[in-house]
Amino acid sequence: MIPQENPDWPGSYQAIDVDITSLHDFAEVLRRDLEENVKRAWNADIRPYFEQGAQMGNSCYIQDLLKVRSYYERCLRKIDESMANLYRGTAAMASAADLIAQRYQGGDVFSAELQDRVRQDIDTALPPPPSPGAA
Repeated sequence: MIPQENPDWPGSYQAIDVDITSLHDFAEVLRRDLEENVKRAWNADIRPYFEQGAQMGNSCYIQDLLKVRSYYERCLRKIDESMANLYRGTAAMASAADLIAQRYQGGDVFSAELQDRVRQDIDTALPPPPSPGAA
């Protein structure tokens, strides 16, 4: 249905432009950043400290040391889980960008050809415009 309030309705149609190359580039940058920065820093600089566990000592002078150590261990596990989720989420976003780019790679060409065909069909169906002096 063509809206009555807008006589230029076909011309006001808003297209979504997707730059396929940019999506592929975006996915590649995400993957490279994960491997070269996040994963490398995590494995080399942070994970070794996590694997050591809570370094609290064994003092009989500190009450509830076991509770503090247990809480610290839970915090370390949460951080480890959060980083793993960040890694998986970023990798999933890169995969999604690639998938979208692959699915729509031929879409731009198809839509341009289709648009040209529709214009040709409309021009064929419409009567020719009146000449300027025929009024």
